[in-house]
Amino acid sequence: MGNSNGNHQYPEADLPDTGVPYNRDPVMSEFVSLPRVDAQQLSHIYNACQLDELNRELGEEVKKYWENKCKCDNNDADAHSCLAAFYQLGLCGTTRSPQKAYQHYMIASQANHPVALYMICGLYTCNQNERNSHARLLSKEEYADTVVNNFVKSAAQSSHYTFAHNDLWESYEDDAPHWRTTVKNLIRSHRAIVDNPGNTAAEELGRIFNELGYLLAMVNLVDDENNQEQYKLAMNYFTEAAQQYHNPAGYLNLANIVFANGFGADKDTNKVLEYRQKAANLNHSRALFLAAIQDDTTSVAAKARGLQFVENIEKSLSLSFTKNLLIAAMNCAAGNGGKQPDLQKAGQYLKLALFAQEYNDNSFSGAAASYELLAFLYHHGLGLQQNIPMASTCYATGASLGFLSNNLYLAKMVEKKKVPNATISDGIALYLHYTFHPEADPIHIAHARYRLGKIFNNSNLPDQHDSVRASKFFHSAIKIYKVVNKSKMALAKASYHLGIMYHYGYGAKVNLKMADTYYKEAIKRNSEQYRLYDYHYSQKAQKKLEQLPKV
Repeated sequence: MGNSNGNHQYPEADLPDTGVPYNRDPVMSEFVSLPRVDAQQLSHIYNACQLDELNRELGEEVKKYWENKCKCDNNDADAHSCLAAFYQLGLCGTTRSPQKAYQHYMIASQANHPVALYMICGLYTCNQNERNSHARLLSKEEYADTVVNNFVKSAAQSSHYTFAHNDLWESYEDDAPHWRTTVKNLIRSHRAIVDNPGNTAAEELGRIFNELGYLLAMVNLVDDENNQEQYKLAMNYFTEAAQQYHNPAGYLNLANIVFANGFGADKDTNKVLEYRQKAANLNHSRALFLAAIQDDTTSVAAKARGLQFVENIEKSLSLSFTKNLLIAAMNCAAGNGGKQPDLQKAGQYLKLALFAQEYNDNSFSGAAASYELLAFLYHHGLGLQQNIPMASTCYATGASLGFLSNNLYLAKMVEKKKVPNATISDGIALYLHYTFHPEADPIHIAHARYRLGKIFNNSNLPDQHDSVRASKFFHSAIKIYKVVNKSKMALAKASYHLGIMYHYGYGAKVNLKMADTYYKEAIKRNSEQYRLYDYHYSQKAQKKLEQLPKV
């Protein structure tokens, strides 16, 4: 089980903050002597817990979904963009086909789909030696012109949709061949159109005004000119795009470029929120997502606000991204906003999220997080037919993609002997990896330590049985759970596990009155929040409560 590092002293910065001082945490006293779990060992465990054919099965199902969407509506830009990714990237065993990817991206690009506009650029090349692996061979001038135009069209809609914004300005700064010239030429051509629009359609003019504002603001920033007059001009173009031509990205750029940064106007948080909402009112997908996050709540007491949150997320799905699909799934599964839970729909959203585009927001992987919730649905047969191998495959895949809490749930499946190719030692390794990870969440750390206590307390596991060690892990779990349980937003599982430990005397003396209190608290947590995991633990608490002697 990994290599022990002897008496090496680990700085506190390398340990998770559980809210319990290290010198008062009984587990920390033996931390130095605990075996370390390295990346190679984790990779071995993940491989043992997942079946490649099941991941391919999920991919094939999602690919078929997008194929059917394209057949039903050939103008569905999002469906074409999502399907194209399978052919471009060779997802889940799909044979790579630059030409098929190009065909689907082109349909989506013509509808100004921001992801398609960016991704199709990966199918262009100006290198003769790459001709067979790309869809189109262009001259260097044509390549720069095509890619710069596409990057601007994508990034001007939102810098968070793709890496178009980053790639555009990094290449501009590096003075890639013809890049600066192309950007300057694009500014001139856009200016010529706005100065003499002729018969240009209103929607097209809105796009051009918005892109011109974006270009002027970014060139001013990247060239380090800091010319406030240029920023004000950019602001005027955004305003024209938004107010005159009802371009939603114009409103979003007023919020995110002008008022968030003080470019051309004073910084103004209220204006940021106002203009984001105006963009959302015009059904801008990213603005709807931001508006939803602003109203993010699962509180039963705030049902109206929660319903607005749910509706904004649903509307944002005009463009498929991992995080808006994940949040939509969580809302469906829990019945947020008082809506009827729809676990089948939640499962569908999660499958789509596995292969969707990630936001360019330097945040967690929405796909990795989606694997965790999808695994939970498969594990418990919620909205999907129960499938234990698929559940372990999803947990292992999510863990390998870096979403930490997948390790906890995968470890429990291993502990319960639901993964034939993994051993109890593998389960312990996963629990230990999570419980001492500096980025781990305290409530899940407590859960991992509770499970380790259960393992070391199990006399049917003679190689692992150690009642003294079990007591330490239980006691640590109790301390951490009591800290996190003070929050009004604490998850029901904290109360449930505290109830279990007082019920059976794990790490504490048996106290049926305390067990009764914590079981009831877990049930109460569920009545206060729309959360699937709270419902799960409240049901378990109800069963335990019924088994308790009258106190």
